[in-house]
Amino acid sequence: MKEILNWTLDTLRSDNAMMSWLEERRYEWAPLIKDAIVHIMNGASVMLVTDNEREWLSRYIVSNINNPSKNRPFFPIYEMNKLIPNLDYLVATQNMQVASDMLDISFKDHYFYWYIGRANHQNATIAKDFGHSLLWMMDEEVQNSFFLRSADELIDLKLMHMVRLFDKTLDAVMIGELEV
Repeated sequence: MKEILNWTLDTLRSDNAMMSWLEERRYEWAPLIKDAIVHIMNGASVMLVTDNEREWLSRYIVSNINNPSKNRPFFPIYEMNKLIPNLDYLVATQNMQVASDMLDISFKDHYFYWYIGRANHQNATIAKDFGHSLLWMMDEEVQNSFFLRSADELIDLKLMHMVRLFDKTLDAVMIGELEV
């Protein structure tokens, strides 16, 4: 079994769809993804939260990672705005405790947030204020996050590459090719 940093490098180099930009940032990538996958493999659920511009990516992640054609177990990744239809209102009124209480009861405190979007978006506070979140943060460098620029003309493509690598990492862990 390989460790995640070497596995990531080998995967990026062997996958023609990936771009070199992610290879250059693998040292930032690997620890964040390893932590998230360890949580998932230990039974934690993922609450996927995005800013408004990345809502499409939220839907894509959930449907792609849990695509039945992959012939693997589904992973507990949920779109927060589907679980809590009034999420924008709760965040805007700073009343997220109601939602947090529901999640604590439903998931027995065994969940974490995956936030993708601008750091200054109101939904970012959900994940920033939580202890163990996977953060793909734009336009502000936040500790323990993967930093991106929203003005990057390739941002959507880069996000798709990141999702692809995350999915491949889940596969590798499931089949025992990668140890986390």
